Amino acid sequence: MNLDMDRINEVFGKSMIFNIQANKEDFLQNIKYMQSLGYKNVEELVELYPETFLLDTTIFQEKVDLLLEKLGVESFEKIEENIELWGSINES
Repeated sequence: MNLDMDRINEVFGKSMIFNIQANKEDFLQNIKYMQSLGYKNVEELVELYPETFLLDTTIFQEKVDLLLEKLGVESFEKIEENIELWGSINES
């Protein structure tokens, strides 16, 4: 995986980079969870919504599972077509 940390810094600032470093374990576990589910564009999600990947791993997984259940069949395809659907993860 090749995250563009400069892009994250540009958009969200140094505090986001600090938070990623401070919560590195959860951040990496959450990325791995998305990869284990077969989501292909994890980098894009992380770069657009890094705060979501900072959630506690258990909470993150619950929220992802709820979103996927809500979206139903072809959930990942729906997210890839409309990345803003991922933003609704914090609403659950």
